[in-house]
Amino acid sequence: MSYRIEVAKDEDLYELMTILWRCFEDPYQAILRVYFPILNNDREASLLEATNGQREEYKDSYPELIWLKVVDDKTNKVIAGAKWYFYERNPFLPSPGDGHGHDATSEEAVWYPEGVGRQFATLAMHAFEKPRITMGQRPHSYPNIIFTLPEHQGKGIGRAMLNWGLSKADKLGLESWLDASVFGFSLYQSVGFLTYGSNNVRVEMPADYSAEQKAEWEHYKKILLPIEHAVMWRPAGGKFIIGKTITPWAE
Repeated sequence: MSYRIEVAKDEDLYELMTILWRCFEDPYQAILRVYFPILNNDREASLLEATNGQREEYKDSYPELIWLKVVDDKTNKVIAGAKWYFYERNPFLPSPGDGHGHDATSEEAVWYPEGVGRQFATLAMHAFEKPRITMGQRPHSYPNIIFTLPEHQGKGIGRAMLNWGLSKADKLGLESWLDASVFGFSLYQSVGFLTYGSNNVRVEMPADYSAEQKAEWEHYKKILLPIEHAVMWRPAGGKFIIGKTITPWAE
């Protein structure tokens, strides 16, 4: 097949989010709902809300954040996408001049309404992001999401999007982090990512919950777990030299 990779525009995000949801629902990956919940059983309204949130972030963060879209040349339809961050600074420290930074340790899952769901999603998000926050306190790239429609998988599209981002990261001299599901693990290994270990997300129920809150917690547990990913890192340039390249977890 013939396809092209393009930097996505604001107007592409609804289509990209629609495809993303489909890809992460077949087969179901619980991490999707940590960040993109379906509220009030209204899928369309929730999808629109999620899209608007991504649009606002894109406007605020481009070109540090870049969304990619892959278009099938035959049908001219979007068939895949990716969300890349290229941090030429430590993203967890205040930015020079504006005093703002990404304080991931105190961020709340505000896309959930206040209550048990928000608390569960917040704790799951912190546990999921902890390895990179701990070891990635310096400039790096981060392929946050890479997805391809099921009927177009196995055709090298994911690898092409990955290579696009890694080429940019290498030009910027950035190491890279990612969280690999079982579906992408072998691909990431093939382009120079090393495995730190497995991150099996666990969250503890608050001890002071009422019976009603405990029941709600169990409801969200079924939706938002399990989450288990391999934490992976790639040195700038993708070349690991035994005895010379030092991994972040060995420093």
